[in-house]
Amino acid sequence: MNLTALFNDVHEAVLRAATAQGAWSEIVGIVEKTGLSIPPAVRDSDLASQVRELAKQLRDLFERTPLPQDLTFIYFGLFTAANPVTFEEEAGFYVAGGTSNDPEVGFSEGGLTYFPEDPYLKSELLDQVKAAALADEENYQLYDYVLMFGAAATLARFATQGIAELPTLLVGFDSGDVMVFPAVHL
Repeated sequence: MNLTALFNDVHEAVLRAATAQGAWSEIVGIVEKTGLSIPPAVRDSDLASQVRELAKQLRDLFERTPLPQDLTFIYFGLFTAANPVTFEEEAGFYVAGGTSNDPEVGFSEGGLTYFPEDPYLKSELLDQVKAAALADEENYQLYDYVLMFGAAATLARFATQGIAELPTLLVGFDSGDVMVFPAVHL
């Protein structure tokens, strides 16, 4: 199975989707074509409510730590976090940004000049995807790479709509796999 091809297919699905639920349905279809049976709690997630919750977190964060005028990209990063009490693996998700004229280069060179004091975001969907990955070791990469990226990209793209005129969005893993989404002008 080619995870890179699936990652690219998921990116394209998020780019062309008119709604978060439409993007998620297409992503689920892409992943299920591999033979993976996605748990109903993940597959049937209500993306509209998930997007609203993330948008609220972003508005609050941007109010506490305003976006700089010269920001050229916002980065939504995924990483493996550890629960501070149980030390169990959890989904880590945060927002940062940079001022590079080329967002991909700026990101790859560590150019995250906007890094709020508390940049961490919570998502029930990302937590559910991580739990599914941990419960299915054989398919861990499908969940924790392809489906996790799809969930984060969908949430980031649609949660940022209507907040402000935002620069280019980058969504990806701190390990280096990142996809670009064009600037949001609403």
